[in-house]
Amino acid sequence: MTGSRAKDTNAPQDTGQDTGYSKWLDEDGDGFPRKQDCDDSNPYVNPYADDIPYDGIDQDCDGEDLTDVDGDGFDAKDVGGDDCEDANSLIYPGAEEVCDRRDNDCDTFVDETCESMIDPANPGGLSFTCSAMEMPSVDCFILFFALALSTVFRRKNNTFK
Repeated sequence: MTGSRAKDTNAPQDTGQDTGYSKWLDEDGDGFPRKQDCDDSNPYVNPYADDIPYDGIDQDCDGEDLTDVDGDGFDAKDVGGDDCEDANSLIYPGAEEVCDRRDNDCDTFVDETCESMIDPANPGGLSFTCSAMEMPSVDCFILFFALALSTVFRRKNNTFK
């Protein structure tokens, strides 16, 4: 038989449909096959993708969405966590409060360690301290200024005691 072949009735026929599962197939064209890609229908989701924080999507296939951008171990408030400033790893619940016009320990109070006091060595005068820093923050200066004005006002009206 030259020029013709007998049709093999036992050979599988191509129906145009994908009838099998191939773990090496890459449907979204991102270079990662199904076996490695956690969402092979989206080219922006693969093991080397950058995870977009707080969107509920695991872009980098590590099993979870990024909820702790600064890596301090506390999830951002945006996703129900306690970290009040998730872009700064020095600010988290329980961190040491410093006088820097920020809520370092996420307790909703800013610079609560700033304090003013009467200086016993200078009767009628004020001394001012702000713990954890050599130079007081702007908030501490405002508090100091208010106390100093109060002292001057009381002296002027002879109500200073």
